[in-house]
Amino acid sequence: MKIIVDKYYAPALMGGNALSINGLMDKVNAAWEAGYTITKSGIEMALYDIAGKHHRVPVAELLGGIYHKEIGLVGSVSCGEPEKMAAQANLWAEIGHKVLKVKIGKGADIDLDVKRVKAVREAVGSKIELRLDCNSIYRLDTAFRLIKQLQKFDPAFLEDPIDRWNIDGMACLTKVSDIPICVDNIIFTPQDAFNVLSKGAGHVIKVKLQRVGGFKNALAIIAIAEAAGVPVVVGRGSTLSISAAAEHQLIVASRNVIPWGENTGPQKQEEDIVKVQPRIQDGYVTYPAEFGLGVELDTEKINRYLLD
Repeated sequence: MKIIVDKYYAPALMGGNALSINGLMDKVNAAWEAGYTITKSGIEMALYDIAGKHHRVPVAELLGGIYHKEIGLVGSVSCGEPEKMAAQANLWAEIGHKVLKVKIGKGADIDLDVKRVKAVREAVGSKIELRLDCNSIYRLDTAFRLIKQLQKFDPAFLEDPIDRWNIDGMACLTKVSDIPICVDNIIFTPQDAFNVLSKGAGHVIKVKLQRVGGFKNALAIIAIAEAAGVPVVVGRGSTLSISAAAEHQLIVASRNVIPWGENTGPQKQEEDIVKVQPRIQDGYVTYPAEFGLGVELDTEKINRYLLD
């Protein structure tokens, strides 16, 4: 990432107006068009942070204004032995999280996945919403069998049950599944979202701000989904507070986004590189009122973690 920034993106940005975000990002894309969406999203986040601080408003105001004043955060349960997953789920529920993302699919073992979900559901009860994520592990035929056995646990949706390339298969599941299907791993660009939704694949789609390249592409994907009548989930569960704050801003500003973000990365880290993390209480983060992204870098911590 550093090499690409130093060699290609920084020269494209030098001398430009930091408030001309779209124009500068066009120059960045022209400097190296293919890939590196995470790097590009970092640059775009920085530009929006500058613009928010310049105009003395949160980034959400630049994205269209405040629609949600409070965001629920989704606790994450990693895939493993059912008993350990149940214990993880309990920890999240005890600190106030009312929605949990439960990872399944490791080993592609339907019977074991059913035991995993059963253990989590029994641990947290019926009032906690469960989102299940297969990480594209199953074939289409086994996904049908899995769905039938998971229905009794009342999941909110099942994310990426089959291979990411199999859009037609995902569309087939969407038509017949009694559990809503969420599509995540194939959504990298607005064009991907259009292709997925035009084939009728997915009752819900996922947007990860870093993976799609930043706010501009994320807003385009959200608009495409809204036109198709499909809601959007935002969030990546393994970020530090900078990216989590950026995704909070996107959720706050978006009508078609379910206001429960999977942005719990900062809660899983031993330490962060910001001075003050977003305030989380009872599983909710309140609307970030500070200017820009709402976080301030801690240069002492950044210097401590720099590699020589």
